Formats: sequence, C-alpha cells, structure tokens
Amino acid sequence: MSGPWKYKLVFPTISGDTIDILANLDNDKTNYGNGSLSFYISKDKASAIMSVPASERYFSLMIDNKETESSVIYEGNVEWKV
Repeated sequence: MSGPWKYKLVFPTISGDTIDILANLDNDKTNYGNGSLSFYISKDKASAIMSVPASERYFSLMIDNKETESSVIYEGNVEWKV
C-alpha cells in the first residue's frame, strides 16, 4: 500500500449514484506500511448504504487516482451486524 495513492470505499445507493468515503489519515489506525486503513462513516451515509436491498448491497475498496482510472482492490458484501 505504499505509494502516493489515496484510498476510498465506494457503495451503491438506491438512486444509482455512489457514496465515496476517503480513508481517514488523521489517526493512528491508518498505516500504509502494514496495510491498515480506517474509514469514518457518518450515520446519514450508513443509513443510505443500508437502505439498499441486501442482494445489491456491496462495497468496493479502490485506489482514488486522479491521473488515471481508479482501480478496484477488493469488493465485498455489506451486512448488518448487531
């Protein structure tokens, strides 16, 4: 994860748009050297993410690169855990 990249999580919405959340670099949990990223998701954004039907609810971890196309690193499903 070393390099000049920025990372983001991307979630689909019901309207067909996406919610993009950049990695938080202002804490001690993000460490590119050991592959640790942290993201803060507001209550409003979490509500919008969870309003998508479970069968269509997923996320993509992407490199946010303004110079070229963004690259998907990982994709997975979003589940509600209580």
